[in-house]
Amino acid sequence: MEQMTFSTPAILFSTVSLLLLAFTNRFMAISSLARDLHTEFNTGNRKEVFHQIKNLRKRISLTKAVQLFAIGSLLFSSLSMFSIFFEMQLFAKISFGLGLLTQFIALCISGWEIWISTNAIKLELSDMELDNV
Repeated sequence: MEQMTFSTPAILFSTVSLLLLAFTNRFMAISSLARDLHTEFNTGNRKEVFHQIKNLRKRISLTKAVQLFAIGSLLFSSLSMFSIFFEMQLFAKISFGLGLLTQFIALCISGWEIWISTNAIKLELSDMELDNV
């Protein structure tokens, strides 16, 4: 059985950091959009805003899940490094595998959130196109 080194689980640190940064930015954008929709809702445009709010709730849930899985990946990667330090190779490999798995799940959920986001943008654009015909 081949020995793991510290550099193996360290690979996850850079990718998870970028994933967390990207989704923190997405969360801030969604928060801003939610505030704008709240203002629009209070001005009486409730029916149109309702569908957008439902979409935003789903996107917020997915963004939270991505961040939690990314944090889990980082924790498993750290656990893997501790295991290498204490010369527990089998546990290090299991932890690293779990870190990869949680990162894979985070990326899949990220793709799902992006899919929902782009569909919402297409819907907004189609409404404007219909108004101009």
